[in-house]
Amino acid sequence: MLTNGSTKQQNAKLAGIGLADLVDIVRTAEDLGSGNPAPEAFHQTCAALGVDPARTLMVGDNLDLDVTAARAAGLSAVHLDRGVGHDLRDLLATALRPKNPAP
Repeated sequence: MLTNGSTKQQNAKLAGIGLADLVDIVRTAEDLGSGNPAPEAFHQTCAALGVDPARTLMVGDNLDLDVTAARAAGLSAVHLDRGVGHDLRDLLATALRPKNPAP
């Protein structure tokens, strides 16, 4: 998890919704010295997880700070729009579509 919130706040949120055991790491701007939209924040988080940014999907609720920034850092990204009428399957299909499909 990469977030601009405080470490204490984010850990409390994860525990409160029962997801703390499912999240391998929590990286915050507080820990990293930079946060979204800095490419280093995405790269450091991927390195800590041992994953290639080009094979990583970022799900974010802020189009500019999360999605656009993650894509600029070389990750795939999908915007979590909490509005009514959006189907998560459609969002994931869009996010997982190849970046440069063959003509």
